Amino acid sequence: MDKNLISVILEVVDDGVLDESDIPADYLTVMKQMAIAVYKLAYQNADTSVSGDRIKQLITENEVLKQQIGDFPQVQLELNFYKSECERQRHELKEAYININKQQLTESEEVRNKLDALYQERNNLIVTNNELAKKLMEYTDNCSLVA
Repeated sequence: MDKNLISVILEVVDDGVLDESDIPADYLTVMKQMAIAVYKLAYQNADTSVSGDRIKQLITENEVLKQQIGDFPQVQLELNFYKSECERQRHELKEAYININKQQLTESEEVRNKLDALYQERNNLIVTNNELAKKLMEYTDNCSLVA
């Protein structure tokens, strides 16, 4: 009866005015997709029986999901543990870098202080050298006047 109904509908609309090739391809594609979707929906609603293999697959998936739900608290605890460990190590690393920078700063200040002390000692030696050179010149001048 369904096939007769479709035949009757096709005969009624086939008035010869519009050829099938005049229908836009996009419209035909959309209508075909809609027909497939409607058929699949009707088939899914009509077919309530599930095959044995599908039931086994669903049971397996269900067991896996149950296992994952059961394992979730443990996984969450492990994740929180690893997060805290990561944060602790990050903090330790930050502290180590800060200490290294402080040590380098201290060492650079010590080097600068030593360098300043050496420059001061050098300046003092230059002053002493100049004083001794003056005394030597005076002594040589006095010696040449006496001679």
